[in-house]
Amino acid sequence: MPDTEPVQHHGLPSGPEQNLPQQLSQLPLPTRFDGANGPNQAECWIRWSRRFERYRIASGLKIKPEHEQTVQMTF
Repeated sequence: MPDTEPVQHHGLPSGPEQNLPQQLSQLPLPTRFDGANGPNQAECWIRWSRRFERYRIASGLKIKPEHEQTVQMTF
């Protein structure tokens, strides 16, 4: 009986996720969140969290284990 599970190469799943950028280190990290003490805290957080979500998708971080995502966010 043929193997029906997707084959993984270098830890990346096969399928649509396989088309993610291969040069993940080329993407700049989002800037550090520094609006916590400013008068526009909520607005700054919303803007920063959207940037980070775009980074997660573009870098392939979104498909990594949760602990790796947390480390990247807090780095």
